[in-house]
Amino acid sequence: MKENKFNEVIPGFSKLIKFLPTKKEIRSLKLYSFKDFYTESKIKDNQKYYLNKDFIQKNFQMNSKKKEQDTQFTSLKGLYIFFENDEPIYVGISGNILYRIKQHMTGRTHFSANLAYLIAVDRFKKNRKKQPNTRESLWKDNRKNIRIIQKEMRELWKIAILPQSENYMLYLKEIYLACELKTKWNSFATH
Repeated sequence: MKENKFNEVIPGFSKLIKFLPTKKEIRSLKLYSFKDFYTESKIKDNQKYYLNKDFIQKNFQMNSKKKEQDTQFTSLKGLYIFFENDEPIYVGISGNILYRIKQHMTGRTHFSANLAYLIAVDRFKKNRKKQPNTRESLWKDNRKNIRIIQKEMRELWKIAILPQSENYMLYLKEIYLACELKTKWNSFATH
């Protein structure tokens, strides 16, 4: 088998597509809430979220190393799907899914919480307000609204997780699932 310059085996496309999930398999995925993954601790007005390690150990098997020198798997690599009102709306990938979900739902910058940012921009446009000149200015001017969006995400959205450690399959599944599920918040436009 041929390898790329990073010592990854380059699989044949016909082999990859055999492992794509069917619609039935996708629809039968177990759905979780943010509160399944994280417990909240509130001291005064400061909210912190801690990984629910017992829940994670019972339900998932780690399949990736955070650092190359790690001797065992320490994180969960793969895909996650966000559902709003039982409708799949976003597919994402990460080398550390659990941390990435937390970033989306509690992140403090437009980079880490980019989905909340996109929703805020959309709501801004619907209210016929002029879109701010930069991502940073929208974030600063709308922190309260973005926090409300993130709270809705944490409390109302459901999450499906598909562990996937192989990189080629990871990227193929992301675009496949976004297309198959017709997710409204995915875009593959270059930046």
